[in-house]
Amino acid sequence: MRCRAECRTGHAGDPKAKMLRRLGGPAPKGMCANCAVTEWMVNTYPVNMIIEESEHGPSLLLYPHIQEQFVVIMRSGNADMIPEEIDWELVVKNWALPLKVKTSPMNPHRPGDGVKRALAHMEFADEVAEFEAGARALLRSRGVDDATIDAALSRGKQRVN
Repeated sequence: MRCRAECRTGHAGDPKAKMLRRLGGPAPKGMCANCAVTEWMVNTYPVNMIIEESEHGPSLLLYPHIQEQFVVIMRSGNADMIPEEIDWELVVKNWALPLKVKTSPMNPHRPGDGVKRALAHMEFADEVAEFEAGARALLRSRGVDDATIDAALSRGKQRVN
């Protein structure tokens, strides 16, 4: 068990369920509803990337409009689980507990990818600042106004990101 919560037992799963399927049977198998939701999100692209790269991180899931959208996804995936089984605060609280990340061409994002991208941009921050200062000085010496310089540098940054 990932979070030590009891799994619901005795309910046969719907073979048509494409997500969050119950395993059924008398003995607890699998994971609780909250851990199952976490596992689905960590292994589903682009959901995993959006959560990781959000300034809110998994706390993003506490917003009612995000939860409502997940209910729509659950319905379209014919999930066995019902939305009322999800305790979103526990999902967020237990987000960092270990779980299996599945490798797949349909899931190119891995935990930590967003941090690696941010660090890669930070690694060259000094060089970028130096380049911008040099470009500004050169363009000003040629009579280009600051608004035009700012617009040009902004377009260059958009292309890089």
